[in-house]
Amino acid sequence: MNSNSHSTDELSMDVATASALSQVQLMNQVDVAVAKKALNTQEAQGQAALELMDQAVQLARQSGNPQTSSVQAGSVDIYA
Repeated sequence: MNSNSHSTDELSMDVATASALSQVQLMNQVDVAVAKKALNTQEAQGQAALELMDQAVQLARQSGNPQTSSVQAGSVDIYA
């Protein structure tokens, strides 16, 4: 009878260990998915910022203002 109860205890521990491992794996998968989403968002925001700066350069060149029409490619004078 003692060996029977020992097997039940081992089975309960194995199930508990498997459940805990499964939860850890799921949490890791969620963490990775959230990190990927955050990275994608940051990349999109960075790309949008670059596009906005490119548009500012184009507008400055087209404005006809002598102070801004000489904007060089790759730099924007933000001095006010």
